[in-house]
Parts: sequence; C-alpha cells; structure tokens
Amino acid sequence: MPLIVEDGTGIINADRYVSASEFGTYADDNGPSYADFSDDEIEQAIRRGTRYIDGNYASRWPGSKTYGRDQRLAWPRENVLDSDGSEIPDNEIPWDLKAATIEASHRELIEPGGLVPDAGGAPVTSETVGPISVSYASPQNQNGGRTTRPAIDDLLYSLLLPSSQGRGGDATFLWAWWEP
Repeated sequence: MPLIVEDGTGIINADRYVSASEFGTYADDNGPSYADFSDDEIEQAIRRGTRYIDGNYASRWPGSKTYGRDQRLAWPRENVLDSDGSEIPDNEIPWDLKAATIEASHRELIEPGGLVPDAGGAPVTSETVGPISVSYASPQNQNGGRTTRPAIDDLLYSLLLPSSQGRGGDATFLWAWWEP
C-alpha cells in the first residue's frame, strides 16, 4: 500500500509525515545506509516511525489540530510557536518533525518493533540460577519505564511543551516558561 503523506492539508487518511524520497535524501545525507532494504520495508518503517512520534509526543504538542478530528495525524497544528517564538503556519509540517520521524523510521527499519516493543514490565535487575546470583546495574536510559531517545528528543525540542505542561495550549502562553 503506498504511503499517504500529510502535506499540511489535514489529509484524513494520511499515515506519515515524510515520503520515501524524503527518507532517502535525509538518510543519504546523514547515514547510515538503507540500501539493503526493500521499498516495502522502508515504507512500513516510515509508518511505524510516524506512529511512534505521534504516540510518544502527542501529549506535548502545543496548539491543536488544524482540522480537528478530520485529520488522522497530530500535525498540522494551529496556534503554535516554536521555542524561538516564531509562529508555525497552521498548514506546515515542520522540518524538525520530519527529521525526527525519519530518525524514528530508520530505527524501525533496522529493528522492526524496536521503538515500541510489545514486552513490558520492569527491567531485570537481578536473577538467580541454581547457586549463582547476579545483580545488574539499573538501566541508565530508562525514564518512567520508557527508553529515552536523545537524538529524536533533540530534533523535536523546539516543538514540544515542557513535560509538566501537558497537552495543548494557547500560543501566547506556550513559551512563557522559556523566558529567563
């Protein structure tokens, strides 16, 4: 099934923020290679990467969906200022969002399902097999039971509300916390 890319018009059945071509250009410029993967594998990874981005960051997107429930994805949005105080047009899919989606998609290409594994629960901190017991250091990359991904977080930084703000908000209030 071909990709249906959100173009800023609130496409009701859009399932990604980037095209396979945009993915390829970004990956060519930033590496690593994706040459060993089929077009279908790349498209599926882009779908999963987009779902990951919306699923994990939707509660921290500022503003509201431009077309409300008539659009499938969380962007485009209205009443949004970036961290510099610049208004993001309500029909734009920001470059930061596209780059983060490509980063997430590439991770999904390399390890399908790796961003959102089905297995849950706390990490193993110790185990005993027969007379042998082993204790492990606590994981350094866990945040509330979720693995942090600084490369993706950094790309989205200028688009996110602080985690304590929660969902939505008025653009004039959005970056009040930002001022020194």
